Amino acid sequence: MKEKNPYKQRALPLCWSPIFKDGSFCVGKCNEMAFRRVSSWPSNWPDRFLCIYGPKGSGKTHLSAIWARGAAVLIEKKDILLIKDKPELDKNESLYIIRIHNRYFSEKNFEASLLYLCRAIRDKSAFCLFLAEEAPTKWSVSLPDLRSRVAAVPSEAISLPDDNVLEAVLRKCLSDNELIITHEVAKFIASRIDRSFSYAQLVVNKINELALIAQKSCISYSIAKEALDELEKEKQEK
Repeated sequence: MKEKNPYKQRALPLCWSPIFKDGSFCVGKCNEMAFRRVSSWPSNWPDRFLCIYGPKGSGKTHLSAIWARGAAVLIEKKDILLIKDKPELDKNESLYIIRIHNRYFSEKNFEASLLYLCRAIRDKSAFCLFLAEEAPTKWSVSLPDLRSRVAAVPSEAISLPDDNVLEAVLRKCLSDNELIITHEVAKFIASRIDRSFSYAQLVVNKINELALIAQKSCISYSIAKEALDELEKEKQEK
């Protein structure tokens, strides 16, 4: 008896990275102001600091890539905690992207280190873009000096997407996976899922999995419906 091809029985994990090009950012009412502020840099950055905040998967990293064009220093939590060990910031660095999660503020020395970093960036007249899920005024800051500084940072929100943006996000993410989806099928999906960037990503992952099993690169209504049905089943089982 001929052995079945195991690759048709289950999906294997794919390694892929989102593509962050200017023209591939999906602009709509939910993110238009954030996009405009980032695109107008440096003319519309009087404070040299800006915070873009919104839900996970809403395009904050994409916007930061458009702003930085590969020339910014990305600073994560571990870098902030070690910042005082660095005598001074590199004089050739002028753009900084700092990722912030509210839970970071409960960690020892995080606030003092972030305050030190903000002062260092301002002292060298550099620019800084914060990426967060909440506005700076809602960060759990206890140090008075840091609290006043972050509260004064100009901010732009990314809200939940409407159908048009959701559809565009689905098409963009699937295209990043080298999958083809028509406007009609993307619209079919967008009209049937939660208005959430993170849920749209779950849909993309599920479609990607099913397309791999079926060895298809063009997403049909049947694959889309199967993906939605499976996600709904998984949601009900939780």
